[in-house]
Amino acid sequence: MSDYVYELMKQHHSVRKFKNQPLGSETVEKLVEAGQSASTSSYLQTYSIIGVEDPSIKARLKEVSGQPYVLDNGYLFVFVLDYYRHHLVDEVAASNMETSYGSAEGLLVGTIDVALVAQNMAVAAEDMGYGIVYLGSLRNDVARVREILNLPDYTFPLFGMAV
Repeated sequence: MSDYVYELMKQHHSVRKFKNQPLGSETVEKLVEAGQSASTSSYLQTYSIIGVEDPSIKARLKEVSGQPYVLDNGYLFVFVLDYYRHHLVDEVAASNMETSYGSAEGLLVGTIDVALVAQNMAVAAEDMGYGIVYLGSLRNDVARVREILNLPDYTFPLFGMAV
C-alpha cells in the first residue's frame, strides 16, 4: 500500500458539519463509480444507491434520524440492501431464488456488499477532499424511510452517508 493511501485511511474521521454546497454531478458520478468498483459476492449486486438532493426529502429523513447533517450537506446518499431485482427475475423465470434473498446468508452477504460499496465511496470522497459521516440513524424508522424514498418490497435502507 502506498504511503498516501495509508495516510488517507489513517486520517479518516466523521464530519458532522458540512458546507451546504452541492457536490456537482461529475463528483457524484465519480463517487458512485468508485462504489461500484467494490467487490461483490457472486456478482449479485444486491444494493442500490439513492442520491438525495431535494431539501424536502432531506428534511423528512432528518425527522427520522434526528441529525441536522441529514439536511445540511453537499449530498446525501442512502444505501439500500436491494433484492427487488432478484425477486423480479425470480417471478419472470418462475425459478426459486428465495434461498438467496430469503435467508440469513442472503441478508449477511447483501449487507456486507453494501458496506463495501459505501466504504469505497467514503475513501474516494476523502481523497477528493470531502468529509463524510455515516448515518445509521436512518434505521430509527425503516418503514418511514421506505415510504419517503418510495422503496419497493425486498429492499431495506441500511444507512446513509452525508458528504
